[in-house]
Amino acid sequence: MQVILMPVNATPEVVIAAALITRQADQNGAYKSRLLAPGKYLALATSIHPSRSYENIARLWNVRSKAKEIALTAGKTLDVKLEPID
Repeated sequence: MQVILMPVNATPEVVIAAALITRQADQNGAYKSRLLAPGKYLALATSIHPSRSYENIARLWNVRSKAKEIALTAGKTLDVKLEPID
């Protein structure tokens, strides 16, 4: 399962492509990072390995309404349950 994060304010598609964070979840579906900056993100889960191609970014743009908005604060841990979009 791939976890996709993009800043909430990332628009248009070219900005999403530059700011997109994609990582592989572990065998339990968990993903941990100590490198994410505090802020608001849209989080998605998918079984398809995303790319920064125009087609993929356009697809992500179209499914933004299915993303879960999360707010990361410095020094805090956040557990989020995501349903795959595909």
